[in-house]
Amino acid sequence: PQTVHRATYDRNTTAWLADSTAEQLGQQLFQTNCSGCHNFTQRGIGPSLERVVTEVPTIWLKQFIHNAPGLIQKGDPRAKRLYADYGQM
Repeated sequence: PQTVHRATYDRNTTAWLADSTAEQLGQQLFQTNCSGCHNFTQRGIGPSLERVVTEVPTIWLKQFIHNAPGLIQKGDPRAKRLYADYGQM
């Protein structure tokens, strides 16, 4: 396992084992960078995140968060649909 931001990521199971500090950091990052457009209950300026971790692979989600324009330019169907639906990134 590799330690990242006080959370342990196990490459063999692709699971995160987070302590309360990591959870608080994640909540703070979400509030600062994401909550203006996203929530977990309804569509807003951006899509609801309620089921995103069950609908897309983790690697896709990471790529989209870090470089949505790159996925759109590569022709990724989900990225293109999200851009068409919301008109922004």
